[in-house]
Parts: sequence; structure tokens; C-alpha cells
Amino acid sequence: MKIHLLVALTLLLAATACQSKAKDTADKPAAKAPAAAPKAPAPAGTNAKASPPPDAGIDAGPGELAPPKASGAPATPPPAVAPAQVPGGKANPDEAPVPDDFRPPNEAAEKEGGKHTTDTAQTLTVGDWTLTYALDKGRAVNNKTKAEVELWKKDPRDCDKYAFEGKLISVVGTVVTFDVRETGTCPLKPAMGQAFHTVDLTAKGDRAVALAGFFKADEVKAAFDAHPWLQNARKKPQIFKCIYKEADLGGAHFAFHGLEDGKALVRVGVGHGCDSHTGIFTQLDLKLTPDAKLLAQLQAADKAKTLGQYLHKTAQ
Repeated sequence: MKIHLLVALTLLLAATACQSKAKDTADKPAAKAPAAAPKAPAPAGTNAKASPPPDAGIDAGPGELAPPKASGAPATPPPAVAPAQVPGGKANPDEAPVPDDFRPPNEAAEKEGGKHTTDTAQTLTVGDWTLTYALDKGRAVNNKTKAEVELWKKDPRDCDKYAFEGKLISVVGTVVTFDVRETGTCPLKPAMGQAFHTVDLTAKGDRAVALAGFFKADEVKAAFDAHPWLQNARKKPQIFKCIYKEADLGGAHFAFHGLEDGKALVRVGVGHGCDSHTGIFTQLDLKLTPDAKLLAQLQAADKAKTLGQYLHKTAQ
């Protein structure tokens, strides 16, 4: 009987102890779950892109996060790219861009009927002279004396990527104007680009003739001074000093382009002013008063269609 009482008492004490332990466990806060392991980055070569956290930068590359922005500070914008500037705001005016409106369209109309210069050689007889010309070469031969004058000729020498074009522009009496255009890298020919050349076939030695030899100097100067394009150019010398060459004005760089109301329509070819602007070529039209002899020659050339408006197509 005593043994049974002892066993019952032992079981009662054990049950009481278990209830107390369970209560203590319930009163304690639950332990936090362990942090999840970080996700492995996407393998190289895949197109997977991780989602950036809310404060991460933009444009994260595949499989990586952009560096986070600094907390509490605005993002620094990328440096602005300065637009191209013309001299006044640019250190080197020789590199000034050439706006399109600084290259005026030709003012005089062009007419059909002339023998334009092509790859195929052709001939033109004016007075005692016969001209044979193509893009690669041009020459004039006097039919009576057999005197020969070379006008232009392709001569690449040691040039790299060389290109050449010579074109007949106008023939009035014995005065011939031709246009030569050269491009390439030529150590022995530093002056590349485009230019009009005006010569008198009957002249001795240097055959080049100047505009002032046909018109009054004061009228020529006044016509240049009144030209809108030149007025604009001279107001902005820092821009235009490389776009055109003042020395070409009035020199042997003109053609007899047309005849209007008894006035000579003269086209002046103006080359670039600096090597950095090689290739820029501007054509300016002037109306000038010819003397009686020149007027008769212009009228004959107009009838024969050897003025510039017949022979020269600027759109070619």
C-alpha cells in the first residue's frame, strides 16, 4: 500500500514540473528566423537582369546592380557637352564651322546649249583658236600659227587618293576661264581645292588676266562692297577669314557668265582662306559696265553660247 502511494506522489510531482516548464516557454518571445542566403548572381553570358533595390542607380548591366545613389544628396548630372561655337567663343577660329547660309546660291540663271565639259574630249572653235577639252586636260591651238597653250592637265605626281577635274567655264574673244578642282594628299602640291583661272591666249609669258583689266577699278570695288554676302563676311572677319580669300577678289579668278541689259554679268570664284577649310569655294555674281569692244565680244559669245551660263553647270 505504501509503495502505491509513493508512485502516485512521484507521478504528481513530475506532471506539475512539466506544466511549469511549458508555461515558462510560452511566456518567452519567439526567436527570429535565420536570414535567407543571398541569391547567386546570374551566370555570365545570360540575359538575366537583377532587379535593383529602390535606391539603386539606373541602367544596371546584366547580372549586376548599379551603385546606389548617395543617401540625402541629389544625383550629380553628367557634364554637359558644349555645342560647337564660332569664333568669339572658340579658341581656334580656323576650326569654325561653316553655316549653310554662308554659302549663297548662284544668282544668275544658267541656260542650255553649251558644250559642257565631260569625260569625252570635245572641241570648240572661237576665232583663230580651237579648244580641245575634257575633265582630265584642256588645251588651245591657234589654227594659223599652230601655237599651243595648255590650260589644265591632270598630274597626280606622288599624291595619295588624288582626284582631279578641269572644266571650261567661258570663252570671250581670246580670254578663257577654266575651273580646276583637286583633292588628295600631295606633298608637292600643298595648295589643293578649287579655283577659277582666267587667261588670255595671246598674252606672252604669264597669261593670267585680272578683272581690273576689263572694268573700271572704282566700279569693281563698289560692286564688291555692295554684295550682300561680302558685306556679311566683312562684318564677321573671325569666321570668314578662313572661308574666303580676299586676294581672290578682282584677281584672275573670274568668268564672263552672261549679258543682261548691256551689262556684263561676271562670276567671281573665291577660294578658301585657310588650309583647314580646303574645299570651300564661293561664287559671287557682279554686274559691271563693259566698254564698246568688250560689249561686242560678249554679244558674239552670247550668240556662240560660250558664256559661262551656257558652258558651266554649277550643279554638275
